[in-house]
Amino acid sequence: MDSKENIKNINKDQIRSRSLKEMSQESLKILKIIKFDENTKNMIFRELYEALRQDIESIGYSKGYKFRSHEAITTFLKEILKEYKLSILFDRYRLLRNKLNYYGKSINIETVEEAIEKIPKIIKDLEKYRK
Repeated sequence: MDSKENIKNINKDQIRSRSLKEMSQESLKILKIIKFDENTKNMIFRELYEALRQDIESIGYSKGYKFRSHEAITTFLKEILKEYKLSILFDRYRLLRNKLNYYGKSINIETVEEAIEKIPKIIKDLEKYRK
């Protein structure tokens, strides 16, 4: 897992934060209208992961952090936000997405169903870090 070296302190960037948050929300809205089946499950999972990643990056920018890798997001969740369980789940989704994107390994339908249920809830729960 990445260390804090891959999390860069920057000036808070509320404009970029808002933009990433909007992109994340837009993806979630579009995913609701896509028919979920064996043919779309991998694409839906990939986009759910991206929506979650964008949302967390949005929080990072709002707090003055930039991530140099997706692994650094796991570290941010664990060490800065103290969201240990979420850091483990995010890293699991990251690894599944990597297997899909880089190795052509399909995601099983149960895992995608889980992500469809959990990721929007996680994003909603992360709102507490915007206050």
